[in-house]
Amino acid sequence: MKNTKLSSTGLTPAFPVVQPLDRPAIGRFGSACLVALTTLFVLTGAANAGTLYLSRLSGAGENPPTTSTATGLGVLILNDAETQATITATHDISLPLTGGHIHRGAANVNGPVIFPFAPPASPVGPLTWSIPAGEVGNLKNSGLYMIFHTAVNPGGAIRGQLVRALLAPADKRDDLILLAAFDAEIARIPAAVSEPLLGEIRLQWWRDALTPLLTDSGRRVGDPSRTG
Repeated sequence: MKNTKLSSTGLTPAFPVVQPLDRPAIGRFGSACLVALTTLFVLTGAANAGTLYLSRLSGAGENPPTTSTATGLGVLILNDAETQATITATHDISLPLTGGHIHRGAANVNGPVIFPFAPPASPVGPLTWSIPAGEVGNLKNSGLYMIFHTAVNPGGAIRGQLVRALLAPADKRDDLILLAAFDAEIARIPAAVSEPLLGEIRLQWWRDALTPLLTDSGRRVGDPSRTG
């Protein structure tokens, strides 16, 4: 395996990565992603209720953009009564953090802090926010964003708008949530290990877990040459 870029995160680790999954097989790796799903959703206590919002954080999302190569994934689940939000986030920032928050503001607009993360180190949360009605409206209109600040980028190192995940077609939602969780689990590996070899071992574990789900009698799932 060569050192390739994780296309969905923009993260370039210093060790080999697993190859992209074939789309026909995405719906088949639910059991292999159970750990990631548990981390991101079940621990919030709201895995089967509420509305899911995701924030994909990067330096390119900042205003103005930064040169930070760090990435992150934020998760906010708004309860059905729309009075409380459960928040988690992961990131791979290696520099000293000076803060992490949810701000009010549309894309490319800088706004005030409305909910701080204490502490901002990854993983963040789960945190509970008694969200005001006015901010619920902003959330629904993509008017809130997550951001992490560092000493090098005190105005913000990485940022991402909170976007409702359920805008996807109903028959695609489960696959997309699984894929987001799996992506977050893979993206956090470089920040979670002390040396490349340990990261390579973790990535190989995922490859070994997923390979049987991607093949059937030695042929790739979804291969039109398959018969029977």
